[in-house]
Amino acid sequence: MSFWDTQAFKISAVVVLGLILFALIIIIIGYCLAGNVINNFEDDFKNVSETDRFQDHLSKIINTNIAFFWIVKGAQIVWIVDPKDNVIKIKNKKENLRNGKKIKSLQIDLNITEETLDRANKSFRLFEFDASRFSKILQNFGFLVKFGLMFIKNHPVKEIHAAAKMFDKELNKDSRDNQTKMVILENLDFKNIRFINYGAVTYLTFEPFQINDKVCVISDFITYILEKVYKDKNETNYHIQDQC
Repeated sequence: MSFWDTQAFKISAVVVLGLILFALIIIIIGYCLAGNVINNFEDDFKNVSETDRFQDHLSKIINTNIAFFWIVKGAQIVWIVDPKDNVIKIKNKKENLRNGKKIKSLQIDLNITEETLDRANKSFRLFEFDASRFSKILQNFGFLVKFGLMFIKNHPVKEIHAAAKMFDKELNKDSRDNQTKMVILENLDFKNIRFINYGAVTYLTFEPFQINDKVCVISDFITYILEKVYKDKNETNYHIQDQC
């Protein structure tokens, strides 16, 4: 009797076919779930990006390469830095870019004054955010969704989720009111950004992607994240400058 007719071969064939079928089912389910997450994101992005506030913040993000999340004395603040205000100095920046290396740490010097704070507040470059909302950005992002996204090339939803997860981890890890925290966002070019958390550096690349007939770039996606955690003035009982 040939090997192909043996019981061992038949059992092995059934096991292999079962594993292949199981893998195909997982791939199909993951792909469908990932597609649903992408569709929901693109619908939400369309709604958010059509607001006047989004467009205003986007115009400011486009005209600068620095913004930061800042938690100080209980206040949670986003600051889109005016290029004319040298409130943050990143040491060894030129050497880093010239050598083309992604270094793991940088030295940060802050130069925040009453004058720059007041100017940023009056020009609407300063507003409050709610750090608890980072976890609600693309929250249905389980294993099967991540697996399905492996078969979908270069969609920004992956980087947006990674950024939101990083912000959530860094800005919510210590709930003490007097704990000062800061995460700096520095645009390196139209698709690369680095996040600096007290010197530690994380890099992400957002490939340009067409959503709703518009080619969106990193400034659009960062503005989307800012809008998702934006805190309206009627949600707070104190003024930013009083806290800073």
